[in-house]
Amino acid sequence: MARPTIFAHRSAHFSIALIAAFALACVDDPDAEDIDEGGTNDTAETGPDPEAACLPCDADPDAGADPFADCVPVFEPAAATVEAGGWNHDQLPDIVLGPPGGTLDTLSLGCGGVIVLGFQGAGIVDGPGPDFIVFENPFDASFPEPMVVEVSADGCEWFAYACDPLAPADSDCAGATPVAATPGSDIDPTDPELAGGDAFDLADVGLEQAFFVRLSDRSEATWDAQYCDPGQAGKGGADLDALASVHG
Repeated sequence: MARPTIFAHRSAHFSIALIAAFALACVDDPDAEDIDEGGTNDTAETGPDPEAACLPCDADPDAGADPFADCVPVFEPAAATVEAGGWNHDQLPDIVLGPPGGTLDTLSLGCGGVIVLGFQGAGIVDGPGPDFIVFENPFDASFPEPMVVEVSADGCEWFAYACDPLAPADSDCAGATPVAATPGSDIDPTDPELAGGDAFDLADVGLEQAFFVRLSDRSEATWDAQYCDPGQAGKGGADLDALASVHG
């Protein structure tokens, strides 16, 4: 089984063709050997510099006032998942921009799919402990849908966390831990101790601030090919629920 997903931008819906164009122009291959494992960032605290950023993050004027992602400049779902119906692809970008919505309020990437989410305002800032949380919808710890996580200050230079898709719970993968901060739970989705999901610390990759998070599905390393679409009716691979900044 797999879970639901969606593609989005808070102020307007992009076409997948436009998203793909941005992806080709600005986003590196997640498997490329030149991914950096650390670095520094002196980006201003008012959102990514539009003159320097490789990716757009247009959003409503009030974007950045809450701790959740504000835009989806890139969405490259797996072709098989698109052909099978693409769970909640028609609800992008809003389905992944607010707080966690629960099991069915998700967006399916498909096996090998990629999504980039952006922040306005202060973005994600390095503070004590974890700095952001990725909410995917593994039903329990025995059903991971691992994703490689990368962060960037400008959408140009990316810094990757060390994810082993064959051992997602023991490495820095997203899609390993069930979500606890679901609607009606009264759990703060920015509390890494209680919220569930998978939390990450910018200090682990040497950044002080980030405005973009790239998630790349690696479910096929964990599950056999039958798990990927078309057998899952558009729900194959990781199903993203939300992304929250802890200190921003």
